[in-house]
Amino acid sequence: MRNRFLDSLWLYGSATVLTCLILMWVISAKTFSYNIPLSYSGDALFVATIFKSIMDTGQYVTNPYLGAPLIYNIADYPIYDVFNYAMIRFLALFSKDYAVVLNTFYFSTYLFVTWFSLFVFQRLGINRLFALVASLLFTFIPYHLMRGEGHLWVNIFFAAPIYVLLAFDVYNTQKTTGKKTRKEYLKNIGYLLLCIVAASSSAAGYFAFFGCYFLLVAGIIASIDHKKWYPLLKASVWVGVTGVVILINLAPDILSNYRYGHNMEVADRASFESENAGLKVIQLLLPIDNHRVQPLRIFKEKYNSTAPLVNENKTASLGIFGSIGFVILLLMVFVRRWAASKNTLFTLSLLNMSAVLLGTIGGLGAVFAYTISPTIRSYNRISVYVAFFALAAFFLALQYVLKRKSLDKSKIICGILAIVILVIGLLDQVPRYPAYENFSLKETYSNDQQFIKQIETLMPSDSMVFQLPYASFPESPEVNKLGEDELARAYLHSHTLHWSYGAIRGRSVTKWQQAVTRQPVAVMLRDIAFAGFTGLYINRTGYLDNGRALEKELDSLLHVKPVFSPNKQMVFYDMRSYVNELKKSMDSTTWQNGVNHVVFFTNMASKWFRGFYEFEPQKNLNTQWANSRGILIITNFQAQDIPVKLSFNLYSRNQSAKVSLSGDLIKEAVVATNTGTNVEKILMLSPGKHEIYFQTDVKKDMSKNINNWHFKVSQFALSPVSKL
Repeated sequence: MRNRFLDSLWLYGSATVLTCLILMWVISAKTFSYNIPLSYSGDALFVATIFKSIMDTGQYVTNPYLGAPLIYNIADYPIYDVFNYAMIRFLALFSKDYAVVLNTFYFSTYLFVTWFSLFVFQRLGINRLFALVASLLFTFIPYHLMRGEGHLWVNIFFAAPIYVLLAFDVYNTQKTTGKKTRKEYLKNIGYLLLCIVAASSSAAGYFAFFGCYFLLVAGIIASIDHKKWYPLLKASVWVGVTGVVILINLAPDILSNYRYGHNMEVADRASFESENAGLKVIQLLLPIDNHRVQPLRIFKEKYNSTAPLVNENKTASLGIFGSIGFVILLLMVFVRRWAASKNTLFTLSLLNMSAVLLGTIGGLGAVFAYTISPTIRSYNRISVYVAFFALAAFFLALQYVLKRKSLDKSKIICGILAIVILVIGLLDQVPRYPAYENFSLKETYSNDQQFIKQIETLMPSDSMVFQLPYASFPESPEVNKLGEDELARAYLHSHTLHWSYGAIRGRSVTKWQQAVTRQPVAVMLRDIAFAGFTGLYINRTGYLDNGRALEKELDSLLHVKPVFSPNKQMVFYDMRSYVNELKKSMDSTTWQNGVNHVVFFTNMASKWFRGFYEFEPQKNLNTQWANSRGILIITNFQAQDIPVKLSFNLYSRNQSAKVSLSGDLIKEAVVATNTGTNVEKILMLSPGKHEIYFQTDVKKDMSKNINNWHFKVSQFALSPVSKL
């Protein structure tokens, strides 16, 4: 027992050391700074925001330093992987620099993948030496290297080997009638813990979803083979455990949806995306981008530039040994004598084929997206499972050949083979330039750091800074040359200020921010002053004229010398003098009314839903066309009751029609006419979501091709009133 423990300690210790050494080779020490993130644009900024939020607040849902004048609340965006959250909290004990914690977390994923894959490769029957090499090649697959920190949430894939292990346990299971041994109980407890860990670190659900798919495939095939339901029942148990763990992880999102309604503007996926980002078999077999061998590099560049639907799926390359293993698994389907023996290779072949059927463009994933849910959209990410199957197949086939040649007992031959395969595999899978270097980011990163430090020296702690131009969050589209989530860079270097960026789109505060930035500059300044902002941050790249027209107006209104970033890309205006003068120019009642107006509209949201057509502006009448029925959702995001005035005009397609209004706020019938009927109600809104149901008795005239609406609402307004 002691020798087995020491052997395992030596094996996993060697795996850890080798992983770290390979990482040191992959990282260019001369051009890498540990206190600068690997990427500083696009999705990487969103990831960095999550890390700094956890470090600043101790939790991951809300952050008072973002989303001003309210607070950032990520509950609408389901990324709750508790294992990852716990890891970030642990690493934050050793550093207060978000970039250091982010880099450490990312590099630690290599160790986790190595450890878990090594464990599973051995369970599949691969000897210790080859399992070590297989785990290292799997850890450094192009997917892991090329996704980097920008796609961090889908680059934590140590859950994949765990689900493969569970799928094999299901496939090989047989119901026993006797009493279970202590070893079996311990194994099941261990598998339960592994399942919980995998589901709690499942990369926004992707690897858990794929894992559950393989569990069901294994359960169905095994049940058919054994003519018993027990394997499928066992698979269902593991799927159920995964589902429960994910639901617990998603508790903030579920509670937010229950209280405030589903935010349909965040993480809203379309079914066609399953086709755009699907798996392509050719990309599994192609070399990586920027391969060391020039002809292979040129061939891949030609494919990327000429083939359709090349996107993130280009990271799916398996490498030379993974590609050989993939071909072996395809051939296994046609080798009957292997199928009869039910060996590991054949099982891998079945799982691999099911992976291709699910992930490939136009495959079962597209069927799922169009018929059940489009939430899982990037089916190319199943390539991680394919890589695991393929590497396992390669080394199992190699062992089989060595055994047939009576060479499997020769430590020298196996050792030389292992070294050659590892070296060739890594040279094939790692691009010719350093996979990780952030030298090019130093100037931009330092510029932002100096600029924000300058602002924080100037402004009192807890000051609120409004950011221009307006950009939605998260997954914001580019605004002129302002990149996705680029306004988040200010927060990443800030410690004492509150920033307007980071308010979740689809909620009331973002609608207010968007509306206020569309007003004349003088009105905008007045309204953001009412909201409590005392600073204005401008990223000039968001404007066609580099912000010149805006700055000219601000100079004439604020009468203060702006602060420029070292690279002149950002500008900051101190608004404190302007706010003080504005207060002096108004009596206290007028000022307070302005403040109350902002509080109301940043905390109140309304949305036309189910039955109402898309909004069509008509001469500022806010017209909303409707079918025979529809729903108006009004949400109060404040913690207390708010009295409001609800007003609108109802129009009927006929001379008159009865429209019933019902819900928790109102219950009555209104006669709508074709000239319009005014409706005004004073309502007390408790915190949370409220629904008003509209229904009319008007029938659609199918003989006409016009006026195929039943009723419409115009001049809708929701405004604050004095307390009842």
